[in-house]
Amino acid sequence: MYQRLPALFVISSFALAACGGGGSSMTPTTPPPGSPTNESIANLTVDELFAAAMSAISFNVDTGSGAPSNVSTTSVGFSSPASILYNAAADSFTVTFASGGVNFEETFASGDRVSADGAAFQQFVSNGSELLFIDPATIVAIERDSGGAIISQSTLVYSAFGAWASSGAASADATLGYWAFGVETETMPTTGTAQYEGLAIGALTTADAVYDISGGFGITADFSTGDIGVGAVFLRENALGGSAPEQWLEMVGTGSITSGVSFSGTTSVETDTSYSGAFEGQFYGPAAAEAAGTWSLGNTTETAVGSFGSAKLGN
Repeated sequence: MYQRLPALFVISSFALAACGGGGSSMTPTTPPPGSPTNESIANLTVDELFAAAMSAISFNVDTGSGAPSNVSTTSVGFSSPASILYNAAADSFTVTFASGGVNFEETFASGDRVSADGAAFQQFVSNGSELLFIDPATIVAIERDSGGAIISQSTLVYSAFGAWASSGAASADATLGYWAFGVETETMPTTGTAQYEGLAIGALTTADAVYDISGGFGITADFSTGDIGVGAVFLRENALGGSAPEQWLEMVGTGSITSGVSFSGTTSVETDTSYSGAFEGQFYGPAAAEAAGTWSLGNTTETAVGSFGSAKLGN
């Protein structure tokens, strides 16, 4: 059974008013067959085109009240046309996504970074679009002994997650996309269980506001049976400001390892059966050291999508 985690921090991911411009016309070029690949995401050294999971939410915003309308979502799981291309010479990422009327493509280079050193997420701005990329130094998991003392702290080495924002990706005022990718596990464990602890971010639309979502995210994996359980405790903060962070809800989910390194399932809220959604992820690094992916949850009045990244405890 998954033990729910406390929310770890709040990140105000995007100011909607800052979303402007569209994606670039650059088309990612796949490195030729046989090209070397990267051993980690924390230390990228060669060109590589990564398959990514991406979920996007688009909406119009009332300039007076901040209320969203015409909300729509779409997603692609670890396949074309959702990808992130790393160019070593330029030290840049080209993010590509095309699904459900959303078409986004933009290149973000190291010179486009606007976030300060030490920020939990690196933030980049290019042609009016924005990219959030989990900083390799951000601690996503803390393991403690029975007395509460810290045994170990983990960052993401083999995977990454984050978000992008654009006002030119769809016929809407704003589109927010959430993504995850990494260096896939080559040999999956086939016995035993593992606990993963991490972080999640996302966007939530309600009848009267748009919120940034953040919180702790946990996974239980049984490699013998293929069963997966997830859970998260989310905080929400008005994306246009003016309010303090507040608890949103606790999400749970069940699923299975579907094929190779991939897993998926459904999400819900135990205290409110009106909510439903899904999660999708992959295992990354040696012996499935990390897991990352995307999630969704909603009902008739609220819609949320996001991404997560996590590290195996006791690894």
